[in-house]
Amino acid sequence: MLKKCLIAIALTAFLAVTVQAAVEGIELECGKWGYKGHPYPWPVEYKKVEICRIPIWMEVGFYVEIDGCDDAEILLEQVECSEIGRKPENWPCYYGCAKISIRANFEAELDGDVSHSGWDMDHKERFNGAEPLIIPGDGAWHEVEACVQAYNVKLMGEHPAGTAEEIGYLSVRVKPKGTPP
Repeated sequence: MLKKCLIAIALTAFLAVTVQAAVEGIELECGKWGYKGHPYPWPVEYKKVEICRIPIWMEVGFYVEIDGCDDAEILLEQVECSEIGRKPENWPCYYGCAKISIRANFEAELDGDVSHSGWDMDHKERFNGAEPLIIPGDGAWHEVEACVQAYNVKLMGEHPAGTAEEIGYLSVRVKPKGTPP
């Protein structure tokens, strides 16, 4: 009987020490993270234990992308001036378009400007027939038709009929819609 009592007392003492070690295993103080793993309750094999979580924030900036700009070309072809809303005295008149795709993470106002050298002409740029064109800030691709009208064109120098010559470029411009905060 005495033997059984001694075993019971020893077992109770052992359990009390084990419970105390388990309770002391994780120490949390206000503003501090930690893990007390010696000698217990560290697992039998060493494993990585999370002791801290740090939140990650990202400041998202304005993002706009044009797909197909490097491959796009506008070939101006001679048209009747009335086809582009011009008077006959604006002759000769030219018109051409190219398709591009654009996406943005903000509502953007899209317009353009023709830069040309060596050519005396009036011009008008339009995107999908509107100026300016508003691109929604949904991040989705939107197909846009970039068109140029040229009128009152005065040919400078020798330009044989039936040839295509590079006369300049269309600058595609974008700005956020609305006013800055």
